[in-house]
Amino acid sequence: MSSQYEESLTTLILQKAGEPGEGPYRLRLDHLVWLIDHCTRLGVLRLELLKGLQGALSKSDDQDVVTELKELLTNLIIMQTRLSDREDSLNDALRKLVENSRLTSVLLNE
Repeated sequence: MSSQYEESLTTLILQKAGEPGEGPYRLRLDHLVWLIDHCTRLGVLRLELLKGLQGALSKSDDQDVVTELKELLTNLIIMQTRLSDREDSLNDALRKLVENSRLTSVLLNE
C-alpha cells in the first residue's frame, strides 16, 4: 500500500470523525477507541485472508513461483497472530481508559 493511499485514508477519517482543534484535528477518545477496534477487526480478517491464500498456494503445482510467497506469508501470519494477541489487550485497556479517565479527546496530525 502506498504512503499516498495511507495519507489520504487518514485525512478522510480525521475530516469525518475529528473536529478542528489546537492541532489539525481533535478526535474524541470514544471515537478513537472505536476506530482502533475496527482496525483490529480488519487485522483479524486480513489474517484469515493470508491463511486462506497460504492454503491455496500449498495446493498449487507452480512451486517455483510460489515458494518465496509462501515464506513471506508464513512470516506475516506469525507476526499478525502475535500482533492480534497484543491488540486484544490494547482494546481492553482503552475501554477502561474511556470509562475511568478525564481524558476526552486526542489531538492528531494529518
